[in-house]
Amino acid sequence: MTTTDQVLGDWATHPFGKAARVAMAVGGMLTGVMLMLIAPAVHGQPWLLVIVATSLVITSVRAARFPSVTRLALVAANLLAMPLLTNLT
Repeated sequence: MTTTDQVLGDWATHPFGKAARVAMAVGGMLTGVMLMLIAPAVHGQPWLLVIVATSLVITSVRAARFPSVTRLALVAANLLAMPLLTNLT
């Protein structure tokens, strides 16, 4: 892998990598849907949780389709933002 090639295609083509990609996409979608289901029960700003849940679904599916360092970092940032935003709202 060179410094300009950010696509992590080496591990993504192996069977374990394919299973990890599917798990990342499905896990992101399930977590996003569960957060959207919890959002109406939040007293305050439920729209903020809906936006975070939608961005988690989008970034996890995009990172699973074409994994790169940037996209995986965005998924990690969304996952770290969820507990912080649930405490704020």
